Amino acid sequence: MSSSLRRLADRSLSSQAYDAIRDAILSLELRPGEPLVEAKLADALGISKTPIRHALQRLEQSGLVVGAPNRGYFVSRLSVRDAEEILKIRSVLEGLAAREACERLTDEALAEMAELIRQARAALADQDLELCAELGHRFHQIIFDHANNARLNGLIEVLNDQFHRIRLLSSRIPGRLPQSLQEHELVLEALRARNAALAEERMRSHLLMVLKDIERDELKIREPVH
Repeated sequence: MSSSLRRLADRSLSSQAYDAIRDAILSLELRPGEPLVEAKLADALGISKTPIRHALQRLEQSGLVVGAPNRGYFVSRLSVRDAEEILKIRSVLEGLAAREACERLTDEALAEMAELIRQARAALADQDLELCAELGHRFHQIIFDHANNARLNGLIEVLNDQFHRIRLLSSRIPGRLPQSLQEHELVLEALRARNAALAEERMRSHLLMVLKDIERDELKIREPVH
């Protein structure tokens, strides 16, 4: 274990353990279905098993970890059904965010979104899929920031951890990232035109197209490629 699972310093050890294990799960360093052995995690992070246990209990509540009686904890798997539920909810919420952001997005923000698409295309040409996906996430984040709706953003954030893994896994589906960039272009076009209804429709369509590709290539959501 490396990178995210580094030895920890002072702050609340259980909180630090939570953050470290969460980051390892979200980055797919810890894979769906992988067992989470308390002793190994404690050794990797340089702490006792007690804060590890507390961290795993919190992660179970967030849905990133599942516990099995007499078997311990495992990284939760992502099924196509999971992706369907999460993406259908996100499509509605993010569609509303696009509608509400439409009149609030400044010319500067729209220019930044266009630049993110340009950078994402360059990252894709360099085969840097992780960077391309991250730039796409920033594109969405600008819309959330300009929706100016704290409760809406709160609902979106509830699903962030689960959605992050779906985003990384779906980015490995052949053709998905180029298609996402085209879909982002269409969303941006609607936002530039200040057409709130069209922006909402295109954002919802974008996320549902991600779901369609996941359903067509189920293996990518079940078993990450290494």
